[in-house]
Amino acid sequence: MMVVNSKKREQRDKSASAFLIVLEGIDKGMEYPIEGEVTIGRTSDNVIVLKDRGVSRRHAVIREEGGVYTLEDLNSSNGTRLNGRRITMLEVLQDGDRIGIGEAVLLFVWPEGKSSEGETTIPGLLGRKREEREKIALSKRGKLIIAITSIFIIVLIAGYIIKSKIKLPPPDYSNYPVEYSDSEDFFLTAFGYGNNDRTHPDRVIILFQYIKGRVTLHYSAWQTDKAKEVEIRLNGHHIGYVPLTTTYRYDIQLELPRKLLKPSQKNELIFDNLLNPPKKDSWEIAHIRIEQSPLLPADPEKAMREYQIAMSLYRDRNVDPGNLYKAQKHFMMVRDLLEQAEKKPQIYYDAISMIDKIGIELQKIYDEGFFSAERAYRYGDIEKAKYYLKQTLKYFPSRRDIRHKQIVEYLKNLEEYFGER
Repeated sequence: MMVVNSKKREQRDKSASAFLIVLEGIDKGMEYPIEGEVTIGRTSDNVIVLKDRGVSRRHAVIREEGGVYTLEDLNSSNGTRLNGRRITMLEVLQDGDRIGIGEAVLLFVWPEGKSSEGETTIPGLLGRKREEREKIALSKRGKLIIAITSIFIIVLIAGYIIKSKIKLPPPDYSNYPVEYSDSEDFFLTAFGYGNNDRTHPDRVIILFQYIKGRVTLHYSAWQTDKAKEVEIRLNGHHIGYVPLTTTYRYDIQLELPRKLLKPSQKNELIFDNLLNPPKKDSWEIAHIRIEQSPLLPADPEKAMREYQIAMSLYRDRNVDPGNLYKAQKHFMMVRDLLEQAEKKPQIYYDAISMIDKIGIELQKIYDEGFFSAERAYRYGDIEKAKYYLKQTLKYFPSRRDIRHKQIVEYLKNLEEYFGER
């Protein structure tokens, strides 16, 4: 995504003990020193400003105290990841750790935290020279007190070293079902094996209650860049594959077959990466929404009127960009009004075809709009970047659409730093 930062960033102070290198993200290659307390976020009051997607205003903080560096999440919307896992408490950083903040990945480098053999060391007691320790004159009582204290310190340090040196892989929750929720937290949760989650490398199992009528699955996907990589199953039956995509693809829709749904009981929806195991192929699913709506009585006459309105809006999509989105909604109404008809007319199948066709067009418009805005920003034309974003927003009038939310968020970021012009 585009950079939004009015400050000119400087290269790190070469004398700094520790520093961060941006491995992935807008500022790839930039280096930042870590001294004292360093806040990270998307607003200018942070020490390190990141404008990547998924970065909160005040996202995380790194502190240096007594030669130990710690990482803490500041209640960010998308969480902070350390070596692939989302952190829930204060974490001690070690040389070589990778920190995930939104779509950015930063490498923590601490040259002084390595011995000549390259292993992590702990500053403090164990770093004292032998001659210094031998200068301490000890009484019998002092020896006992220090012996007990030393044992306590050694146990603490040993535990610290074990925790630091043993880089355990993130837990694998691939076979643990997740309860579906309509909450915003669930909607923003990512599942898979990528930048935002590494605890579901093989699959994610989602349990939901079937209540009524039509059930439409909405979700976003990225890094599913191989044919038939991620299979979708409903109650043990194959119902499709996640489409190919190397970038973010939003609001993918799939109607769940009603004959496979179990009324008034838990249903199992699975996204299964067929390449994992044994491979560790990157993939992620997010923005999951299971929309249930009652089936309408069959009404062929009303369906025909809706179809004519939909076709008119589609033909006039260049007159008003919002017409494309509206046309898709009217085609959905045609589908719903004919769903329970004993004999379905041709317009039923035409409407389904148009729903899919418009979905592809809208995704292309979204991708091209952001590409044009990002390119304009990188060439220093902020007004043109805003223009492309505002034009793209016209195609997504619904505030419930994740693409509408994303565009509004990025426009706010631009205007926060550069203001209305």
